[in-house]
Amino acid sequence: MNRRNKGTRIIGAVILAGCMLLNASACGKVQETGNETEASSAGGSDVMGQTEASAGTGTAGSVDGSPWTEVSGQKEEGSGEPAKDISGDGPSLMRDVCLKHRYDNEWRDNQYSLLNYDYEQIFFPESLEALYPKLTPKLYIINDLIATEESNCRMKALAETQKLSDEEVKEAGDKGTLPRKGQWRIYVRRADSEVFSLVARTALESPGKGDHVTYRCSNLRSGTGEDISLSDVVLDEDAFCSLIAEKANETASGAAGNGNKTELTGAEIKAHLDGSPGGNWTLDPQGVSVWFGSDAISPGDACVSVLYAEDTGGGIFKEDVIRSSPRTWTMYFPLSLKTRFDADEDGKADLLTVNEKRDRYEEGGYEYCTGLTMDYNGRQQEFADWDELYEIRLSLIHMYGETFLLNECREYEYSMMDIYALSKDSVIDTGSIYGSPVTLSEVKLPEDEYIYPDCLLTDPGSIRVSTITDMLSTCGSERDYVLRETGRFEPVEPWYVINDPSRYTITPLVWLKDVPVVDESTHEVTSERVTLRPGDRITMEYTDDSTYSDCRTKDGKLVRIEVHSDDEFGRYVLSGDQKVEVFKAFDDMMFAG
Repeated sequence: MNRRNKGTRIIGAVILAGCMLLNASACGKVQETGNETEASSAGGSDVMGQTEASAGTGTAGSVDGSPWTEVSGQKEEGSGEPAKDISGDGPSLMRDVCLKHRYDNEWRDNQYSLLNYDYEQIFFPESLEALYPKLTPKLYIINDLIATEESNCRMKALAETQKLSDEEVKEAGDKGTLPRKGQWRIYVRRADSEVFSLVARTALESPGKGDHVTYRCSNLRSGTGEDISLSDVVLDEDAFCSLIAEKANETASGAAGNGNKTELTGAEIKAHLDGSPGGNWTLDPQGVSVWFGSDAISPGDACVSVLYAEDTGGGIFKEDVIRSSPRTWTMYFPLSLKTRFDADEDGKADLLTVNEKRDRYEEGGYEYCTGLTMDYNGRQQEFADWDELYEIRLSLIHMYGETFLLNECREYEYSMMDIYALSKDSVIDTGSIYGSPVTLSEVKLPEDEYIYPDCLLTDPGSIRVSTITDMLSTCGSERDYVLRETGRFEPVEPWYVINDPSRYTITPLVWLKDVPVVDESTHEVTSERVTLRPGDRITMEYTDDSTYSDCRTKDGKLVRIEVHSDDEFGRYVLSGDQKVEVFKAFDDMMFAG
């Protein structure tokens, strides 16, 4: 990946498959890091002192008999130093909310591709299931609905493609397109001890006919798994619907699917909400959003939100709902749709729209994503410095009273996390790290299906990142990060923990004398030195991915293999006074590419 000002790592194309296998392997274990325990990593900071009983009832500390709770406390970021108070009063955030992906491809005569379809489902690892035992069964129901609607949508698409001739299918393939393409994406809007809210977006792409988009929303009480109704949230539904219509009309140009209509009414919004099983609305961290598919009210595809801060008269939202909203949060959102939020808590709505920047590969006959274009409060900006991306996931992170945009993206050889600060009316690229969020909990997935998991960053104060390091082998590795007020990810510790070290045992081919022994409690080198002989076996456990790899000897000592680099030798180690290339100094190393 050629990325300007962000560094370049040269790893072979085989990394993609390796990453998926390594991440799957990492998800199957609980890692112990610093102060973290399995319980705290699964449920975020233990702000409520939450037990299984309180998680199951969701009534602890209720305010005036309401089902909403009032909680407070301070979080710690990662496993290192405490962060600045970022939570304030509010519910504790969930950690380790996961998605699982499945891909299907339908062919004609095993020659022509008719339909590519991929969809996501939501699930909790075992530790999060234990914290929210009554919420978990509702996720099964949501997934069943997703699977049913995905199947219906796929069958409809296949029926349409069966009408196409072989020539039409082949022509589409020659252009680098498909006759039909389906996609189901889940966007978690809120995940904390009070509310679990998400929207699932189904899009069936039909070249030349436009996209057909539908939404299904779910709003649940985290403690009881009960559905949240709009009447639980708003005092005056008619006033709320009128305000939604007003906001939709303000953004104009079909922002609420109003096509050629000049104005939507509150009555039309109310009918839209009443006419869908999930209500077509989500309870977000700062307000309520209403979702409009392409066939809702009139053609279009949009999200329109009313923020708590906009209820200046206090006549729309219930006070206990506002009081129990989180101060620190992550909210996922789709490409292309306008997203309304209060970036710096000044009481005014900010508006962000993110789109892909696309280029065309004429020789191959297909388009691909090279970056992002953003419209933030009316200012257009472009961030385009990638070779080719095949997946983008966007979220807003609100911490320290400020808001950051996170882009979790994949290129065929890399996973990246790009972070942007939303400063007044501009977007500032503050940096990137290689890797993707990973759960510390055990994840069980079917072994006979092509499914892979992704962990969502629903607790921004506790970030564990899985990446690829390649000091003395190409390894799946992890470490904790903190998102600072500057909008930059900083590692809690300077080293990575190597996943499944037993896979990475190497053999010195030369004498390595005066190798320093490492203090395992501090990761500092000690005054003790050992000699490694040719033929000794050492197992890699830690690395800083630039200057050393900490390895376990056969007698259990942790030693530091220092790796140097220059233009003549590339990477090398010292055997006495002699420089020895890494590839000549060790056997059994594994490098991808």
